[in-house]
Parts: sequence; C-alpha cells; structure tokens
Amino acid sequence: IVISIQAFNVLKKKKEIAEIKAKIPKERVEKLEKELKALEEGYKSGLISEASYKREKERIEKELQKLRK
Repeated sequence: IVISIQAFNVLKKKKEIAEIKAKIPKERVEKLEKELKALEEGYKSGLISEASYKREKERIEKELQKLRK
C-alpha cells in the first residue's frame, strides 16, 4: 500500500510538471505577440527606425515560429 501511494504521488507530480511546461509556451507566445504589436505601433508612430523595426520583428517572428511547432 505504501509503494502504491508513493507511485501515485510521483505520477501526480509528473502530471503537474507537464501541465506547467505546456502552459509556459502559451504565455510566452502571448507575450511575444504583445511585443510585436507594440513594436509595430512604435514603428508607425516614428519612435523606432526601420532597421530596428525589421531586426526586432524578425527576431520575434523566429521565436514565435519555434514556440508554435
């Protein structure tokens, strides 16, 4: 009985870890999407140069692409 309780606890912890790991990419994607939107607004308003805009946009899009796979 003690072994089965320990096994259950281990499985429960593994499940919790998997849920946390699945949640992290979603939050990261949302953050990057907000960052991209702010970048576009900054560029449109003239606060960010075209070179900086293109460089940062490329970086964000690459990261989003990796997370969405």
